[in-house]
Amino acid sequence: MDLSIVVPTHSRPDHLARLLGSLEAATAPGLSWEVIVIENAVSPGVAPALARALDRPALPLRRFAEPAQGKSRALNLGVRPARGEFVALLDDDVIARPDYLAGVRETIRTFPHSVYGGRVQAVWPAPPPDWVTG
Repeated sequence: MDLSIVVPTHSRPDHLARLLGSLEAATAPGLSWEVIVIENAVSPGVAPALARALDRPALPLRRFAEPAQGKSRALNLGVRPARGEFVALLDDDVIARPDYLAGVRETIRTFPHSVYGGRVQAVWPAPPPDWVTG
């Protein structure tokens, strides 16, 4: 396996569904990958919506629960079962571009390093505050 994508989520099924949908649309022939979702301290009222968000038969998806709240706890749990040679950490409120996986594949081939970073663009539900754009 080439890549494991670890996604911690805490009671934001709409955000998670959007991210998983964007990963479904991403392609990278020749790259084997998986998505590991860590349900972090999910409240019972959110559990049904989260289960619907995770119903993605087209994705190579595994899910785990971390009952203790905390992003670092969720990430630590998610990295342990990762099968990929490389691990990507994505927040549940991001959207992967259609060429995300192809970009990861190309980066791994071109730059044989241990740690990589990438550009992140905010998705604003309203115009961003002046201090962000100024």
